[in-house]
Amino acid sequence: MTTTSPTSPSRSARLRLEGRVLGRYRLLTHIANGGMASVHVARAEGTFGFERLVAVKLLHPHLANETEFVAMIADEARMAARIRHPKVVSVLDVDEDPELGLYLVMEYVDGDHLGNIVQELRAIGERLPPRIAVRIMLDLLEGLSAAHELVDGRGARTPIIHRDVSPHNVLVGTDGIARLADFGVAHAESRITHTGEGRFKGKLAYMAPEQLSDGVVDPRVDIFAAGALLHEALTGRRLFRGDSTAETLKRLLHDPIPRIDEHAPELAPLADIVATALARDPDQRFGSATVMARALAEVASANDGIAEPREVGELVRATRGAMIAERAARIRLLAEVVPAHSDVTTVMRTSSSFGDRTPSNARMSRREGTASHTRSDVTQPPPRRRVLGRGPIVAALATLVACVTVALVVRRADPAPRGAGSASAAPASTPAVAIEDGPPVLEHHVDPGISADRAQVVPTVVLRVKVGADGSVLDSQPYQPRPDREELDRIAVAASREYRFRPAMRGGVAVEAYVNLPVRFRRVRGADQVVRIKGSDTIGASLAPALAYGFRAMRPDIDVTIESLGSSTAFGGIFDGTADLGTSSRPIAAGETEEATRLGLFLEETVIAYDGIAVVVHPDNPITSLSLDQLASIFSGRSASFSDVGGEAVPIHLLGRPSYSGTHGFFESRVLGPRSVGFARSVREIERSEDLVEAVANDPSAIAYVGTASLDRSVRVLALVAGTTAVMPTESTIRDGSYPIARPLLVYSRGTPSRAAASFLQFVLSPVGRNLVRDAGFVPSESVLELDASGTAESEGGSAVELARRIQFAGTGVALPSGSQPIIEEVARLASAMPSARIAITGHADTERTEAANVELGRARALAIAEVLHRLHVERDRIVVDSRGSSAPIASNRDAVGRARNRRVDLVVLDAPR
Repeated sequence: MTTTSPTSPSRSARLRLEGRVLGRYRLLTHIANGGMASVHVARAEGTFGFERLVAVKLLHPHLANETEFVAMIADEARMAARIRHPKVVSVLDVDEDPELGLYLVMEYVDGDHLGNIVQELRAIGERLPPRIAVRIMLDLLEGLSAAHELVDGRGARTPIIHRDVSPHNVLVGTDGIARLADFGVAHAESRITHTGEGRFKGKLAYMAPEQLSDGVVDPRVDIFAAGALLHEALTGRRLFRGDSTAETLKRLLHDPIPRIDEHAPELAPLADIVATALARDPDQRFGSATVMARALAEVASANDGIAEPREVGELVRATRGAMIAERAARIRLLAEVVPAHSDVTTVMRTSSSFGDRTPSNARMSRREGTASHTRSDVTQPPPRRRVLGRGPIVAALATLVACVTVALVVRRADPAPRGAGSASAAPASTPAVAIEDGPPVLEHHVDPGISADRAQVVPTVVLRVKVGADGSVLDSQPYQPRPDREELDRIAVAASREYRFRPAMRGGVAVEAYVNLPVRFRRVRGADQVVRIKGSDTIGASLAPALAYGFRAMRPDIDVTIESLGSSTAFGGIFDGTADLGTSSRPIAAGETEEATRLGLFLEETVIAYDGIAVVVHPDNPITSLSLDQLASIFSGRSASFSDVGGEAVPIHLLGRPSYSGTHGFFESRVLGPRSVGFARSVREIERSEDLVEAVANDPSAIAYVGTASLDRSVRVLALVAGTTAVMPTESTIRDGSYPIARPLLVYSRGTPSRAAASFLQFVLSPVGRNLVRDAGFVPSESVLELDASGTAESEGGSAVELARRIQFAGTGVALPSGSQPIIEEVARLASAMPSARIAITGHADTERTEAANVELGRARALAIAEVLHRLHVERDRIVVDSRGSSAPIASNRDAVGRARNRRVDLVVLDAPR
């Protein structure tokens, strides 16, 4: 599958921007994306050989014809152009392209935004020195003062309120000057667009309380945002941002605001300045940016002092130098390849995301179907983007440029070979010993240690590692970084720098290559018990960690380790004994069942949740439903226009998950496979589900499939026709299987789980665990856990489980099956030995009848067993009979084997008083 999509001519033109001429500006390379627009470095070309680098802001294609957004960017141009100050990014020009629409030309700042600088320092456990943080803040406040105190040509005050002061909008240059950028959501009396009722603009975590609660906007909202930014710059910690919008609002509007000296006592001299700027009552804040700047400068001068611009510039180069050098090399090479007044309109498409840094020649070879790059499902996921071009000449040129760029960047960033501590290490171009071609192989490493008090739940951190031709690690980044795992990601990255590989080989020559590397932590000091979980990335990305943290809050004596490298690894971990529980987003395969049989293992399967695969389109797409046949026709490429499936005559852009993801495989097996078709090569692969949803929201021609846990209101979800009924993916339709693309999320264990594993699974299936499942965007299971005799888990009411047994029934029968009598007698003997014990009997059924009939059937089976216990002298008031019908399966009801396992009665002996 390729990562590009078929496009109409206008869409293709929008994508192919490098080398494009807009008036007197030639676009060179993309550098950033925002909510409304993309930003590109361009070269201003004038007479007599005049050239200058500028930044060009272009509305996203889907907004180019939207009147509101065009007016908004025009507002920004008009307002920002009135502010002439060295601490504000200058607006130089505004014009309109017939195809790309309105564009804004701005001063180009060679540097990076404050957010990236703070994050880079945080990743290595450092913070901005207070002297530098103060210098940056004083520059910002100067820029705000220029906007707040603006006057028109007649001398009347016409203040501009930024309303979006945040780290991303503070550009810090290598010249040591911080500049305020992006007045796209600024407020002024003269602006064309206005914020609609009930809506707000700006970044939530930096918005003043009155701006959120009643829409009041005056210069003091920018003072509050500056205070939040200064707090973050000094402490390295984000102040209000929570794990959800609700949590962020709670922290911003209601929770006590921590002082900076609570985190770092050495910052006490600046604490009152920050606290005053962050006062929830605007009347208690600084009256203006000028007043705040004066107070800050006075306190800083009396203590650590204020950095010179030279110090700021040195820090920018120290923290973001590699990125700046790479961008400069790319700009320089593209400027050389696309000389002034050249007619070449397309050179290459680049991306700033880490996973896209695979050398372009490797991407090219995949596109052309060569075998020069082999991929393991675990270690070598395919890249997400490829070179775009109109023909072999342009493609070859793009490949050459990318190769030279990578070579220059590596040489500049690391001029000396990075051997294993040896000055005589071979250069990167030296061929290794002639061995079979293949990916990098880890040869030497030491797992990092972590103590229980630093990380309650220890996952295996997967890194995306760039391995040099000498086997050293050139670059290492978290493959799927998460804020809650930030410290572990940092430790894993630091440890991986010392790892050594046998380099990748291509044609008998050692080359640079990327590899996905799982870094496992050693438990330095931890609990006596541990639950080791391996398997599905769908479950492991967010659901398993959320459940593990919740479980650890209740059972701190049990450690939980999580490794999420795909469903197939669940069974490998169970087979080789390295996993207590295996998570899978698909039922066990026939080959895995055969392997379990060969090893003499009985695997127990538990449904912990359900997941649906939703089909989504742009909200303006009029299509509301599709049949599975139509869906297969679309994603196989047979239907190239929405008119083929009852929609408008619009070309279809196919988006999907990478081929190594479980979601991709499940969609293929449920939709394409039964119709004997495969994915079209034109499907554009996007790794993260959130990015996939965003891409659909930004493209009126797109259609994609994605897990329901990642949905939001920015896209339209289609109903799928099952038989004659169009079914939407809801909690009930996903759980009962009436939605055609739904799947259970499964946990497998060696036999019946016991001790720590049983405790964890029982928590997962408890009301608290089910709420966590729902919060993660999945449909909770209503399974009941079976425990073996050694189980030590607690029941929901706090009673210890002394014994748990199961009796399987056949068909719709109520008669006790053969072999049930010894089980019932064992339960009766234990009940007689424990006068305070009670017996819970719960009946279950499959889904072949109505739920009401299933409940009655389950109850009848439970009563039949209760009657036998009573004949064995167990008092009736010690027996609790219940029926869950088909609502609590322990296996999938989609096949005969699963349905047979769900026809059961569970007996649990509890030691709690009656």
